[in-house]
Amino acid sequence: PPSGCGRRFMRASASGPRPFSRAMEIVGRVLIHISFDPLLFSIGVFALWIHKQLQATEIGHTALHGAYDKLEGAERFRSKDFRWDTPIDEESWRYGHNARHHGATNVAGKDADIHFGPVRLTKETKWTWKQRFQLPFALFVLFPNFGFLMNLHFTGMNDLFEDNGIETQLDFLPDRSAKSRRQAWVAALRKYVPHYVKEYVFFPLLAGPFFWKVMLGNFLAALLRDVY
Repeated sequence: PPSGCGRRFMRASASGPRPFSRAMEIVGRVLIHISFDPLLFSIGVFALWIHKQLQATEIGHTALHGAYDKLEGAERFRSKDFRWDTPIDEESWRYGHNARHHGATNVAGKDADIHFGPVRLTKETKWTWKQRFQLPFALFVLFPNFGFLMNLHFTGMNDLFEDNGIETQLDFLPDRSAKSRRQAWVAALRKYVPHYVKEYVFFPLLAGPFFWKVMLGNFLAALLRDVY
């Protein structure tokens, strides 16, 4: 276990980025809301992107990996209770990323991260005509919508509509029964609904007739995060 000094350092590393992240969110949303020139609008988008990027990687990814689970004084970063500002269900992500990906990295049939729709990353995935479109799909669909599509992937929504191209057929669902379908929909919508209502309904409505500007700013910030 880390020494007293080590524990204090780890607690500081856990909480340090979060106030900065929240500050960037406030600055970004205010500037996007009040800006009437491209420069302030761009600064607002950049600041909001920094917030979203920290939430997804520096803070969220680390916390959901369980890095602070047994650290005294870092209870708000415990993986089972932590909620990040991304449209990806935390519980589904922990299982798909921590257990499946890191537990069996690049092992076909166990690591579900080595294929996404038509993107074929291993010879164990059977080649089909869909792979002809994997490059444009990755560049124009997967990367710009990474958060949205990862939620479909980890919650098992993808399993409802297509096989994964290998012997296991399904990545996360045990079957396509009514119970499994219901669980997938609940897990996906549990994150989609509050996230997208906040980003594309609540905050834009606050801007009144300039709702389109806030929607655009929020979309660009999320796009930067997903592409990164």
